Amino acid sequence: MPAVRLALAQPMPFGLKQKIILSILGAGALPLILGMVMTYFQGTTELERVIGGNFQALAGETARSIDLVLSGEIARRQRVTSNDSVIKALTARNARYHGLERAEIDRLLAQDALRWRTDTPMSSAPEAGPAQEVLKRFARTAGLSDRPGTHTTLHALFLTDAEGALLVSLSSNSPPAYRQADQDWWQRTYSQGKGRTYLGTVAFDDTFGSYVFTLAIPVMDESRQRVLGILQSVFDANEFFKPAIHPIRFGRTGHVMLIDSRGTVISCPILPTGVRVHDAALVRSVTAEDAGWVKASGDGHGGQATSIIGFAPLPETSVTTKASTGLLWHTFAWQSSQELFAPTRSLLLWIASAGLLAVGLLGSIGYYAAHRIVTPIRHLQEGAARIGRGELTEPLTIRTGDEIEQLADEFNTMNERLKNAFSSLEEKVAAKTAEVRSLKEYNEKILNSLPDSVVILTPDRTVEYINAEATKVFRAQQASILGHSLFDLLQVDRPTRHQLEWEFDHARLAAATRLEQGQEPRPLQSRDPLAPASDSRAEDLRQDIRIGTRAFGHRFFRVPSGNGVTRIGLALREVTSERLLQDQLVQAEKLAGMGTLTAGIAHEINNPLFVIMGLAQTLEEESNPRVTKEFAKDIVKYARHMASLIKNFARYTAPGSADEAQSVDVNQKLGDALKMARLAHLSNDLTVHSDYAPVPSILARPEEIQQVFLNIIINAIQAMDGQGTLRLSTEQKDGWVRIRIADTGPGIPQAFLGKIFDPFFTTKEPGKGTGLGLNIAYQLVAKYGGTIEVESEEGTGTTFLIHWPAETST
Repeated sequence: MPAVRLALAQPMPFGLKQKIILSILGAGALPLILGMVMTYFQGTTELERVIGGNFQALAGETARSIDLVLSGEIARRQRVTSNDSVIKALTARNARYHGLERAEIDRLLAQDALRWRTDTPMSSAPEAGPAQEVLKRFARTAGLSDRPGTHTTLHALFLTDAEGALLVSLSSNSPPAYRQADQDWWQRTYSQGKGRTYLGTVAFDDTFGSYVFTLAIPVMDESRQRVLGILQSVFDANEFFKPAIHPIRFGRTGHVMLIDSRGTVISCPILPTGVRVHDAALVRSVTAEDAGWVKASGDGHGGQATSIIGFAPLPETSVTTKASTGLLWHTFAWQSSQELFAPTRSLLLWIASAGLLAVGLLGSIGYYAAHRIVTPIRHLQEGAARIGRGELTEPLTIRTGDEIEQLADEFNTMNERLKNAFSSLEEKVAAKTAEVRSLKEYNEKILNSLPDSVVILTPDRTVEYINAEATKVFRAQQASILGHSLFDLLQVDRPTRHQLEWEFDHARLAAATRLEQGQEPRPLQSRDPLAPASDSRAEDLRQDIRIGTRAFGHRFFRVPSGNGVTRIGLALREVTSERLLQDQLVQAEKLAGMGTLTAGIAHEINNPLFVIMGLAQTLEEESNPRVTKEFAKDIVKYARHMASLIKNFARYTAPGSADEAQSVDVNQKLGDALKMARLAHLSNDLTVHSDYAPVPSILARPEEIQQVFLNIIINAIQAMDGQGTLRLSTEQKDGWVRIRIADTGPGIPQAFLGKIFDPFFTTKEPGKGTGLGLNIAYQLVAKYGGTIEVESEEGTGTTFLIHWPAETST
């Protein structure tokens, strides 16, 4: 039996005794530690939840109290705006604007502004009347002082008319500008004459030297339908909110602050009003539309320690601020993390001390148990090593009366089974190896017996496998081909090479895209790769390639492998004889129509010939050189027309050349085919509409492309009996040239649509059709990688759609 080397020269540095001790420690200490850790985290979580809930409630209560304060201020000012004296004063002021043009109003307001600037800080318009006294009494109760530099809650109280001009100005500092209509707060409060309450954001005011916010209330007429003026109050933000915010303190650091949804501090016992909280994530967390609490990695006061913050929006005020400035106002309660988590740290210290004591006790118990177990295990280990070396001839004898003794018996049984197993293992391996080799040879014989060439390529275009038929095509030994690039071996012209490279890359990228998206490659059908499927699309058909003097049909296909790398296969089938037969069939179809074409050409030539003869007879008697010269020009013109007809006819009837495919102008060939068809079917009742778009060339033989067009156009004219409308159009789309040929004939019955491209199928009377025209067109279109489709409706007409791949740039 082969020996398996298991060395036992030195004891393991981390032996069984240590593992048993660790196991006992793990079994005893781990649950204990886990329980203590879970208790700690559960307690901490519960504590955080309670603290967060309390902070949320505190923030919500503070938000509601601030709401009440602001609602009271708004209500007091609304009572002022409803005062009859105020309404009458504004009505009288606004009456002077009635009947004035905009320019006249502006001049009037400019004159008033000049006079206003010479007045005192506590000023009003002459027509203010009792309204001024009403506002003064209100200002005294609101705490407005007329002494500059005095710290007051209310800095200014302004009353403006419907044009934004000041009517009454009460300020603790210099008066404002006379016109306020261009101010954002005034425009939003005026709201196009509808009026709405405005509560502005906190901003620094140089006039008062402090951060202020604006509260503006519209003064409505008695019908509450039109704004007469606006009452504006300018508050010192810090002084206004200090009574509601600053007294709320808990612990050494706990407090409540008021911010807007941009993170601007409105009021805080620690941070000055107007500073911005720069932690954007924290601001988003504490400015949600609903009240709540968060555990954040910042405190909003410049620290990065974990904090618990309760927050709540001002439910009533935020509605007004959002409509006014798009911002919401929020309160949030905060306490420093060091003070907040002090009880939690004490709990953790106590739990850690108890855990260390328990671990020490379990370690002592584990040491004693390990010493009692390790000795028989070591005897068992030595026996296992001898089994591995094939040296154990006597069975192991261990008498402990427990599972270790049972394990020794299992070792003895295993030793016997290993002896039997190793004796037959080598024979099985040899048999499997021979089976795999035979299967490989069998597959190679199948591929080498195929009459078609098969080449397997790696993604970098290198030849990985080639069958026997392919070596004949490439005229080289298999060993000299493997490992080389396919496109270096193919002896084809440059356009064909570029086309093949494009097809290879298209197949490779399609397979790679599916693998990157985690999709399985599409299963390959068990069919001839060169035979078109019944539902084949334009991209599945490939035009012929020529290697030397031989023509081959080809197709690239995917070959999935077990290692996740998809190979690309190329199948080649020689079609040289088929193409020669097809060329002969095309020429025969041309000759079959020569009689009709000859008659048409004779008719076309006869007319200019008579004209030439008449001009020539006139020349014999004409003595005027100028007239003679004009007649000679006409003779040359008609002669060139006859030569053009004969040249086109000769080019059409000539056999297809053996030259390689070349660039073909589709629009030109479609026009030539139309001219030939009209020669064969002369009719004045046929209307032709041509719409040729600029399209790229295609790679083909010119006479074969003209043959495709001619066969389809002749069919269309014959279907209409020379009477109707024929529409020809071309366009380019997604790298394909599209040709559309439509007639207004009787259409094709649905039962015949699937047969019209079959050879010798025709619905014409005997002697009027061979049934080969559309079949030849179909074969020629497919020969150059294109598709042909037909759409027909009985009684309406038939449309042929031809698609050819555009010639790729070299």
